Amino acid sequence: MPIFVRLVSFHSGGGQFNAKKDNRAINQVLQEIQDKGARILSITPAVGGATLQGIAATYTITYEAPSPVE
Repeated sequence: MPIFVRLVSFHSGGGQFNAKKDNRAINQVLQEIQDKGARILSITPAVGGATLQGIAATYTITYEAPSPVE
């Protein structure tokens, strides 16, 4: 089965992450992907630099599915 990638990004104002907020959002995305028949292979977090909106975090979700999940 083909392997695909989905990127999810968040911005946190004030220079600190809100882990509870990010966890809820990431879990929601993971559930959506799985509900469409995909199998999650890995999740890789990355912290970016400061932006005008605060600190940026990007999560790379690698999954296996018959086609890309939108």
